[in-house]
Amino acid sequence: MTIALLGTLIGLALIDSTSIGTVGVPVMLTLARVPGRRQLVYLGTITLFYFLVGALVLVGLGSFLDAAGDALAGTTAQVVQLILGIAMFALSFRFDPKRRPGKPARS
Repeated sequence: MTIALLGTLIGLALIDSTSIGTVGVPVMLTLARVPGRRQLVYLGTITLFYFLVGALVLVGLGSFLDAAGDALAGTTAQVVQLILGIAMFALSFRFDPKRRPGKPARS
């Protein structure tokens, strides 16, 4: 692991640590007087998820992506990624509660 990659990972970790799920939700759970056991389950789930993602990256996902890197860098792969991105963006409007059929949108 190079120093540049390590610096990038540290920067991304700092940005991610300020997300609503790791800062806002525990505060909200505390203010809502949710039992401490449930708060620990929530924080433990987040910790386990990040640990598993880190272990996958460390153990072999990096080598898999190195092997698949040439295939993912091709024009066909980029077009497929673009189409998937546009489809996911369009699909996100389907789940917008303001646009549900039968319910008037609030002004």
